[in-house]
Amino acid sequence: MTMGVIESLSLAMGTAWTSGINLYATVAALGLAGRYELIHLPPGLEVLMNPLVIGFACFMYVIEFFADKVPYVDSGWDAVHTFFRIPAGAALAYGAVGEVNPALQLVATLAGGGVALAAHGTKATARLAINASPDCQRLALLTFFRNTRTQEEGLPVQHKINNQAFLIKTDFELTAANKLGISYNFDYSRNENQTFDVATYGNSANGTEGPSKINNFNLSQAQTDASGFLGIRLGEQAAIVAGNGPDPAWKSI
Repeated sequence: MTMGVIESLSLAMGTAWTSGINLYATVAALGLAGRYELIHLPPGLEVLMNPLVIGFACFMYVIEFFADKVPYVDSGWDAVHTFFRIPAGAALAYGAVGEVNPALQLVATLAGGGVALAAHGTKATARLAINASPDCQRLALLTFFRNTRTQEEGLPVQHKINNQAFLIKTDFELTAANKLGISYNFDYSRNENQTFDVATYGNSANGTEGPSKINNFNLSQAQTDASGFLGIRLGEQAAIVAGNGPDPAWKSI
C-alpha cells in the first residue's frame, strides 16, 4: 500500500511540526504505530520501527519529560535541541514524502525544516518569557485553568454576602406585675469565597462558608415589684443550629 501525494505531504508536515515541539515523542509514536501496524509508514520512515530506535526515543522522552518541568533547565534543553529538532523535522519530512518528484522532495524537506523551526521557536520563546517573569508564570497558569477547566481565575474575588434573618416576638401581660415574652428567630447564612482574601488565588482557592441555619426559641418572664423595679424572673432559650451535617444540633442557652 502506498500513500498518495496529499497523504505523504500531510504526514511530512505533521511529523515536522511535532518534532519541533517534542522530537523523541514523535519518533517513538511513529515507530510504535508502524510496528504494531496502526499506520503504514512510507519506506523512508520504516527505520523508525527498529526496536533500538524506539527504545532510545522512549528513554530520551522520559528525560525530556522531567527536564521540561524545571524552570531554566527547560530553556537550556530547548537551546541544545535547536540543533536536533529542526534537522530532524526536515529529515522526517524527507522520509515521509518518499520517492516522488525530486523537486517536490526538496520542497517538502525545506518546508519540514521551516515548520519544525516555527514550532520549536514558538515553544522556546514562550518558555523564556514565562521563566523571566513571575507574573507571566501566573498568567500562564490562569490561561491553563481557563482553557482546560473553563475556570476564570484572574478576576478579583467577589465576596458575596448572603445572610437572612427572620424574627417573631409576642408579649403577654399575665398580670399588672407579670409579663411573658415569646420569640422565634431564624438565621440563614451562605457566603462564597470566604476562605482567603487574596484576589490572585482565584475563585477555586476560596471556599464557601455555610450553609448555616440557626433556629432560636426564647421564652422569658418579667416581673415588677412594689417599687416598680423590673426584673427577669425566668429566662429560657433553646437554639437549633443546623450546619452541613444531616442532623441539627440542639443547644440550651
